[in-house]
Amino acid sequence: MSKISGPLLDRIDIHIEVTPVKYEKLEGDEKAESSKIIKERVNKARKIQQERYKEDKIFSNSELTPKLIDRYCKIREKRKRDFKKCI
Repeated sequence: MSKISGPLLDRIDIHIEVTPVKYEKLEGDEKAESSKIIKERVNKARKIQQERYKEDKIFSNSELTPKLIDRYCKIREKRKRDFKKCI
């Protein structure tokens, strides 16, 4: 943050602090998932969504109305308490 001038910072609406990651961790030798495996996972998730929303005639979460959010996105009481602690 100290490397950015005040007038420039004033023009940025969102500030997110992140903890630094050591170079060694970024350089790791872990093998990444292949595009084929990622594609299969995405297609599976899309099929689940299509099945879930077929009666509502929508395609994805971005099309949820407030009424549909109430139906599909129930938050358990424990999670509500956890959210309240974060605020």
